[in-house]
Amino acid sequence: MSQGLFVCGIDPEAGSSVVVLGLGGALRRMVGRFAFFKPVGNGAGDQDVAVMRAAHQLEHAPEDVCPITCL
Repeated sequence: MSQGLFVCGIDPEAGSSVVVLGLGGALRRMVGRFAFFKPVGNGAGDQDVAVMRAAHQLEHAPEDVCPITCL
């Protein structure tokens, strides 16, 4: 059974990326693996996606993790 958690800030500088980075570490320790999805961002060059992929060794391509580009 899969479960999901959606984290959304109410302001562009709310710090939700930092919260998700910490939650990712906790989830890796608790369940062993997790996925990250940012529906709208800067596409393949999104900094949040790059940090999450590097910090948690996520395998999905940046284009799959952040499919809608909003410049």
